[in-house]
Parts: sequence; structure tokens; C-alpha cells
Amino acid sequence: MSLNDLEKYLREQSEALFLSRQGMSHSEIAKKLGISKDAVYRRIKSAKRAENIDPQIRAELYNRGMTDLNGLRSGWLIQKDEKGAGTSLYFDLGPDNEKISFAEAILNALEDIPKLDSIEKCRETRGGEEFATWLALADLHVGGDYGNPKLEVDFNRAIDDLVGRLPKATHAVLFELGDLLEANDHKGVTPNSGNPLDVKREDHLKNTTVALKLLRRAIYRLLETHDTVEVHIIKGNHDPTAYIAVMIALAEHFAESDRVKIVVSDDDYRVVTWGQCAAFPNHGDKLKWEQLKDVWTDQFPDEWAAAKAHRLIMTAHFHHDRRRDLVGCTAEHYRTLHGPNKWAKGNGFFSRGSLTAMTVHLDEGEQYRTVSNIRPTRGGI
Repeated sequence: MSLNDLEKYLREQSEALFLSRQGMSHSEIAKKLGISKDAVYRRIKSAKRAENIDPQIRAELYNRGMTDLNGLRSGWLIQKDEKGAGTSLYFDLGPDNEKISFAEAILNALEDIPKLDSIEKCRETRGGEEFATWLALADLHVGGDYGNPKLEVDFNRAIDDLVGRLPKATHAVLFELGDLLEANDHKGVTPNSGNPLDVKREDHLKNTTVALKLLRRAIYRLLETHDTVEVHIIKGNHDPTAYIAVMIALAEHFAESDRVKIVVSDDDYRVVTWGQCAAFPNHGDKLKWEQLKDVWTDQFPDEWAAAKAHRLIMTAHFHHDRRRDLVGCTAEHYRTLHGPNKWAKGNGFFSRGSLTAMTVHLDEGEQYRTVSNIRPTRGGI
């Protein structure tokens, strides 16, 4: 590498890292510096590694043309004087702990998507100021052998159908009730028991990106008919940590919007209020409804007492619908959208897929219910 090339590379490396820390996307940096997005990624990663190296070792590496430090971990630097005598120095840059950065990859998948400036409400919400939409998403299991990529088609069709028929409301809350992803990582097993899952292990990054895009599309559709949208993503037993990547990426994507609030939280128990109504979401894999009710009345007594019109415990996990009145509240499981997996089919469990939204009034509780159904599995397909 010539001196001019070296200086150019190091300048790009420094500028790319600076611009990234100023909040610019990889696409914006690539355009500004006149290099590709992949080159930007390598410049930034190399610059971060270079910051943690001894300056003398870094200078010696650069002098020998080793400017791209992404794949470099350790080695020997040998110096000889005019008489041939030499000294050697061993360097270790430490392990490369970021073979794949899920957060960066997911954010990069969103970079070229237009921001909220282009979104306009296509229907007036006048007359719906006292109403909110509660949309329940249960057990999507993205990446599993439940119908992916058919799941994407079914999900988008159901969202389009449901949003087009919703009663007028000024605010929407999207509850993703857990098990958004079939697998928690590339191992493709359940985190607690280690049971193998119907999932392609090598596609974990792709599955995470698909899940992100499905939720993002649902949010944008809700923005067309509501002034504001609030999103709660709950941990499930299949994805107790993997869901965090989707949640953080969506929060970053909508960070500058005053119409979208992505609630960044890993709380197992939370309360979402609307006037004298309150929803209490949980995946439902650990505690029964009666036990969940005890937790919320004990830990959130003020919110529970204030919800005089309507209290709803929202759970998933069981892949079918069930509703029950408890003392002082209603508890409900929600259906998943996809068909049964191989185990369920073998045991004769053919769940009906559907998507459910409720329209709640500030002081009068649930007033309307909108459902979009998926054609049930037939003939063992």
C-alpha cells in the first residue's frame, strides 16, 4: 500500500467512525465518503479495534500495510538493524467477539426505509378521541416450521384486512405477547429444556430481520388510521433474549417520531392504561391466570384500583383462544396466526389462526372487537 493509499484509508477509517458516532447511518456515510456500505462497515470495525491497540504497535502495523484489522488477532513484529541484528515483539489484539453483530445487521436492514415524514393518516380519526385499539399478536414463531414464508403472507394479509375494518380510534397499542421468534439463537433449541426446534439454525439472523420487518409494517399500517401507536414486546419461553434485538432496532428506527413509542423494557409484568381501562400483558408460560392476577394486584395496586371500567389480562403461549371471567377482571389467551407444527399435527391439534383487536372506551371498557381469520389447515397439510 502506497503512502497516499495508506493516508486515504486511515482518513476514511477515522471519518467513518466519527460520523457513525454522530448518528449517521452506514448508507449516509458511504454516500459522503464515496465508498460502499460494506467498506464503511469494515472501516468502522477496524477503527474501533485500532483504538484499543498500543500506539507504537498500531503505527508499526500501519507501516507494514496492515490497516484492516478486522481479521487480525495476533502476530510477531520483527525489526532488524543495519547489521542484521533484530528484536521481536508479540502482539495480541484480543478475540473477535463480534463475528456477526445482530444489532448492526438489523439496523442496516432498516437504513433505506423512509422515515415517518412520508406517513400520512389516510382516514380521519375524528369521533374516535375517546377510543384506543388494543391489537394482540401471539406466538408468531418466526423462523419455525409453521408456514414461513407463508407466515409473512398470512400476517400481512391479516394486518391489512383488520386495520381496514377497525372502528375509529385515536390511539393504538400493539401487544406482541411473546415467542415472536421460534428460536433464541443459532442453536435451534428451547433455552430451558434444550429440545430441538423446527427451525433452520443458520437462518437466525434472517429470521430476526423478518420478525422486525413484520412488526414494522404493522406499526406503519396502524399509523395510517391512528394518531399515535405504542408497542410492547414481551419475552417468551422460545425467545427470552432474542426479542431484545427486534425491540431495540424498532426503538432506534422510530426514535425521532412523536407518533410512535416503542417501550424498551424486559419487565415480565407491566400495565398499559387507557382512561379507566388497563391491560396486563404476559406470555403466560409460567403462571396461571389466578396467579398472574395476584401479582398485578400486589405489585400495581394503584393501577389496578384506577381501572374501574375494564381490566384485561392478556396472555399467549397456548396457541388457541380462551376467555374467562375472574373476580374483578377478564383473562384471555389469543390465537396464533400460523398453522400447527409437526408435533401438534401428529397429536391432532389443528389450531385455527386469527388476529384479534379490541376497541376500548376511556370510561366504558371494550366496545368493539375486530377479528381477521386465517384459513385452517386441512388434509394434514
